[in-house]
Amino acid sequence: MDILFPYRESGIPFRIPKNAQVFHPAVLTPVDRTYTAIIKTLLRPLGYKQTLFDIAKKCKSGCVVVDAYSSPITNRQILNPIIKTLHAAGMSHDDIIILVTSEYPSEFSQELFQSIFDQEFLRRYNVQAHDVFDQAQHEFIGKTSSGTPVHLDSRLQRADLKIITGGIYPHYLFGCAGAPLLLAFGVSGPETIQALYDLAGPENLDDFQLLNQKSKLSLELFDMLKLAELDFIVNISIDSAFRFVDIFSGKPASVIHEIADRHAARGYSILEGKADIAISCAGNSHCEMSWYHNLMSVCLARSFLKTGGTLIYITPLFDQANAQITGIRDKSDLIDFFSLNKMIHSTRAKIFSCMDEGAIVFVSPELGHAKLKKRSDRDVFFCSSVDSALTFAAKGGTGTPNILLLPDGLFTHLGLSS
Repeated sequence: MDILFPYRESGIPFRIPKNAQVFHPAVLTPVDRTYTAIIKTLLRPLGYKQTLFDIAKKCKSGCVVVDAYSSPITNRQILNPIIKTLHAAGMSHDDIIILVTSEYPSEFSQELFQSIFDQEFLRRYNVQAHDVFDQAQHEFIGKTSSGTPVHLDSRLQRADLKIITGGIYPHYLFGCAGAPLLLAFGVSGPETIQALYDLAGPENLDDFQLLNQKSKLSLELFDMLKLAELDFIVNISIDSAFRFVDIFSGKPASVIHEIADRHAARGYSILEGKADIAISCAGNSHCEMSWYHNLMSVCLARSFLKTGGTLIYITPLFDQANAQITGIRDKSDLIDFFSLNKMIHSTRAKIFSCMDEGAIVFVSPELGHAKLKKRSDRDVFFCSSVDSALTFAAKGGTGTPNILLLPDGLFTHLGLSS
């Protein structure tokens, strides 16, 4: 079976062995006329009898939180109808703050504004970035019922109308990421993030899933949503071509319930822990050089593997780091390469545990033709072709291998089909 995976502009071809059983994600139908579809959800928001326009008419100012890790195309499509609605309700440009998240442990660079918004938008609107390490930006608004201190960006708290937007993605630790996680990790202080990560120990990872509405994480987030008095969520799921698959708008609690019900109806990770080999990538060219998207995609793909299974991961991320990759021998070295040493102390261990056992083979045609050889002193490898990586992964195996193809990477939808 001949396969072509996303890689740069042309893609990367490889061949699946005839004796393998191949599984792949379901293909979901994108919505038609995205702008109209979003407007319809703003006119019929979940949990409200009023429209967003009606709610905004009662407010003098608004803060719209934007996910820095969503694509510029996605952010523009979400923002456009929201901002037009706020203007129609009487808010001027000066009444609206666009607050860009900065999810820990990364720091948002001002230069990234240029990649998210065009110059005309930046000239007309007050666009600012959250800084997780700037304590002066945070406001303590109380504690959750379990004692988590909640420090949120004061610019969000001062606004009369608080809106969070963003995408719904599989997450290495939380099962699913969405707007509630952006509130908890994208516009909060390190004290809040530390407390939330401390809830997720190796013994209770199953109880830390966003879509499990009785999990510790969900209960904490519901408390945070109440303390923050968040008014409105616009959450979307997209495919790797940035086409909208789902649009959820409305009262935060109602949106979370609807997302959980929708994903439960589709089926959740039916191949989890069953694949001998998984082949994945970041999903599209926009994410190929993002350490965040690559790390999330690696951890997601690992969750589908049997213990000791092999992940083959296609990425150009290491193309400019040939001198450095010789020092990457295990997953600890890999986390160091991703510059995650400054993480809050428990976070690094959580990511390490999500990578599980087994080998990871990174593939890029630019990495040369070094011969792959299994060694007891390393579990991270590099090579130039998927075919070589498949031969390497199959060594020592018996029977028919289960191979899972994840060409959409982080944009893989949770319901899978064979």
